[in-house]
Amino acid sequence: MQVSSYDPKKLEEAYGILCRSIHPDFLQNFVPFGLVLCKVLPGKTTAPHNHHENEVFLITSGQGKMQIGEECREVKNGDVVFIPAANTHQLTNSGPDDLDFYSVYWTITSDVTDDSVVEMMIPAPPTPNGALHLGHLSGPYLAADVAHRASSLIGRQSFHVMGTDDYQSYVGAKARDLKCAEKDVIQKFAPKIAQVIASFGSDISYFLKPTENSEYKEFIIRFYQKLKDDKIIKVDKYKAPCCATSNQILYGSAIAGKCPKCKEETGGNGCENCGYYNDAWDLGEAKSTIGEGAIDYVEVERSYIDLEEHREFLEKFIEKISMPAVMRHFYADYLETKLPRVSLSQPASWGIAAPLEEGNVIYEWCEMAGAYLYLVEKMKEEHPNIDFSHLRLNLAFGFDNAFFYGLLIPVLLQNKVAIQSLLTNYFLHLDGEKFSTSRNHAIWGEDILKEIHPDPLRLYLCSMRSELHSTNFRMSHFCTFVENLGEWEHLLETINNAMPVDKLPFDLNGDQKMSEVEERFLYGFNRSCTEIISFYGTKNFRINKVAKLLLDIFEQIHEYYYTGIVASDSDLSLLLLALRRAVALLQPIMPSYSRSLMKSFELDESFSVKTPVDSSSRGKIIEHFPLGLIQETIDSLEKIRP
Repeated sequence: MQVSSYDPKKLEEAYGILCRSIHPDFLQNFVPFGLVLCKVLPGKTTAPHNHHENEVFLITSGQGKMQIGEECREVKNGDVVFIPAANTHQLTNSGPDDLDFYSVYWTITSDVTDDSVVEMMIPAPPTPNGALHLGHLSGPYLAADVAHRASSLIGRQSFHVMGTDDYQSYVGAKARDLKCAEKDVIQKFAPKIAQVIASFGSDISYFLKPTENSEYKEFIIRFYQKLKDDKIIKVDKYKAPCCATSNQILYGSAIAGKCPKCKEETGGNGCENCGYYNDAWDLGEAKSTIGEGAIDYVEVERSYIDLEEHREFLEKFIEKISMPAVMRHFYADYLETKLPRVSLSQPASWGIAAPLEEGNVIYEWCEMAGAYLYLVEKMKEEHPNIDFSHLRLNLAFGFDNAFFYGLLIPVLLQNKVAIQSLLTNYFLHLDGEKFSTSRNHAIWGEDILKEIHPDPLRLYLCSMRSELHSTNFRMSHFCTFVENLGEWEHLLETINNAMPVDKLPFDLNGDQKMSEVEERFLYGFNRSCTEIISFYGTKNFRINKVAKLLLDIFEQIHEYYYTGIVASDSDLSLLLLALRRAVALLQPIMPSYSRSLMKSFELDESFSVKTPVDSSSRGKIIEHFPLGLIQETIDSLEKIRP
């Protein structure tokens, strides 16, 4: 008998109330739920939040108001409240006494059972004005590829589509710097970007090259004109900053100043620091970056969209869409303010010409919304036998562009295509500082991927991915991480030695009387696998948790092997069946490594990563595990280790 005690008076602040986990450590491998004692003081309320687990509140004293989504009702002592996963909820103490309750929560995987859904992963398009560095790769490009591969792994139809952002104003800025045409800039950098994405191991279904695609340009013009026809966007003459030297209207990289929200230095139209939008004219201490600095303000005719007119739609969209809680707080705060009017065309020479607006081009963020629709139509055209009626878009991007992806683009795409989730990240720093192209403070994707295999790098970047806050990359830490992965190959080598060639192939059979150690191993292992599948899902997407869980289950397998009970073929069967599931779950993050290891197993249609390993599990191993990738990476890192 094992008994755990807790002091109900020793509570800690969390979610705006007082809480204490009373789920003892020794239960972690045996009870598939968590248990928390909670107290809401009179007049207080829990912070609104949602999570990937189902949850039950058991009210033991007091009274309050429970809100789940838009539904609100009174609750009291003795009530049991069920809160479905991914639903924003809040509990307020409306009585004179403390409101006490127990929270019981458990992981679910229901988001991966709807096989009728077609998922499309779209990362933020890289601007072809420079090379990709590790900060870029660790963000939307890693997230979109892992999400795509994971969706396919669990049986869904998935596409990973992307392209370069050729008509971005930063391309024009680079052309000015290099004193060349914009298309020359694109021809210099776009092929290198595509090559790095491929070298990183990304599985791309379609790669859009806008300036090489006349059909695309025509599609965007029709999209823009339809927005006008539907009166989603309007045209008016309003204030804009103008360079006093060149007489050019300033936006994007052509202007710099203080963000009206956080007062930090930023460029036009979006603040990298706080994520809030500016319309360039409202920057403080503004200066031109293309002239001598002085600015005039003039009235210019441009198209715009007033997001305040779409508040009701956005409030519902933000409530139902899947995203990290930290991003939901960002949008909730934004919706507390008056939403801005956003310019959707600009007087400029580089871009897609706005129809019936002489001298104006379509703003790149409006173009991007149209690009998503174009990519959808392209996939429908290339895959006529697939039913796209349940298509869901999943957008991967960095926090600095949160306004555009979570507020502007959804309005432009409303009633056209469903957005399911936002896969976001904060900045990855290098040695404690932001990646900087101008200071050459960067690890370039092309350089590092020439030296090492992408899979160990992908795993490391997932394990420290900046999903909730900025994180820091140090080459020395990465080298140590890969050295520790050497234990994986040591274990595989040991297993190979335990399987003489003359015994291969042999059947794997989980049908045996299991000891308590074996049962405990399988329970903990399968529970971890269930969590991995849940966090792989786009509705609960947390690949840093996936990476840590993968590392943990390989450690579980390692510990199980060295318990001393793996002394026969039947004992080895159980370990190999678990290893087969673990290696398959590794595939979205380390696709090449997983694929090579899976070749050692003979797979049939009965195998699924969603199926727990138990006494009914069957399989066959046909050859020894290939070795060498991790050691080769270790050897390669020795050449570039700082």
